[in-house]
Amino acid sequence: MNFPANLSIESWTAWGEKEGYFNSDRSELDLSGIPPMIRRRLSSLSKMALSVALGCIGDDKADFSIFCSRHGELPRTTGLLEELAKNEELSPMAFSQSVHNTVAGLFSIIKKDMSATTSIAGGADTFGYGLLEASIYLKQNPGKKVLVVAFDEPVPDAFGVNNIEPEYGYCVALLLSDENKSPIKIEFLKSIKDSDSTEPLAIRFLKFVLNKPLALEVSTESTDWKWTRND
Repeated sequence: MNFPANLSIESWTAWGEKEGYFNSDRSELDLSGIPPMIRRRLSSLSKMALSVALGCIGDDKADFSIFCSRHGELPRTTGLLEELAKNEELSPMAFSQSVHNTVAGLFSIIKKDMSATTSIAGGADTFGYGLLEASIYLKQNPGKKVLVVAFDEPVPDAFGVNNIEPEYGYCVALLLSDENKSPIKIEFLKSIKDSDSTEPLAIRFLKFVLNKPLALEVSTESTDWKWTRND
């Protein structure tokens, strides 16, 4: 796992032991890998997701990329709907980057990568399904690599809700393969209890990786997830 150069592994581990997001200044995002022509058109969500995805992949290459976002470009879509309500003309650029697979498309353009990619949205279980998709692909394609990117921002105020995660913008990127001799087992079933955390699954999984417990169970409103280390 790669960590930003300005943050030590120790600081990440300390963060992983407590509840909450990593408090980081988004102005510190490394956007140097994004061409200026593309960069100036990006939403804050796309900048964050692309910065983290490009930082994770580096000079490596994934055979399959999975982009997981519960809400996608919802703030941009909301802005377009507000303009429609005012009978204003829509920006073609804003419209073209309001789709759910915006980041996936831009990533493939920036990396000149024509390998398979998919975008997943599945409510609070979005990252879980992305991780499941990656594990199935690796099972069927030994020796390959999968890039999993999970990202989201809070729901716009226009929706009048305050209990839907995330509370803050976040992004987690993982480059996975079957080379690990101690794989993580994934189990899930229909939830029979209430959600036990306001943190997104991707954040919980990252803390699981950092803290290295033997197992972690997480419940959303619809699914019970369990991750177990086969050490």
